[in-house]
Amino acid sequence: MGRIARWSAGGIVWAAFVGAGFWMLLGYAGAAGRAANAPTRWPAGAITTRGSERGTLVMVVHPHCPCSRASLAELERLLARNGDLTAARVVFVGPVGGDLHAIAERIPGVTSVAGDAAEAARFGAFTSGQVLYYDADGVLRFSGGITSARGHEGDNSARDLLENIIRGSSTGDGRARVYGCPLTTGA
Repeated sequence: MGRIARWSAGGIVWAAFVGAGFWMLLGYAGAAGRAANAPTRWPAGAITTRGSERGTLVMVVHPHCPCSRASLAELERLLARNGDLTAARVVFVGPVGGDLHAIAERIPGVTSVAGDAAEAARFGAFTSGQVLYYDADGVLRFSGGITSARGHEGDNSARDLLENIIRGSSTGDGRARVYGCPLTTGA
């Protein structure tokens, strides 16, 4: 086999590996996590407190999930426009502290909750970044994520749906896919 043929064959193999890696990354980013099995009413025994006269948004986060940085950024955007309409809680499943906890603490209107696997189970959450919205009567109105892919920030239909539900202008299905790491591993 000549030198040019070997270089060409090597280039083809290299391009195939790069292409396969690219498609694997796209598949990972677009793979939704396990949807919550959320109770239809505010869970009894929850350590997370409900807002007294307005709806309550709960986001469940594993403190080591890199995907949840985008979820927190979307939460900040959502609350910048609707923070006066909802109480917001971020439940950390695992050790509190670190980068994601600091981000949550900087979002106006957010109360961070040191939770555990039992608290996540009360809300039926399996995936970091899971958002649940309960109205003022404690009835579940939204369950899902507020990003369009793992670690992806930007306009998306799930965040828009939740915003419409919070504002009372949506009667549609309040479900969306959630993108993040399993709460059991955080990675």
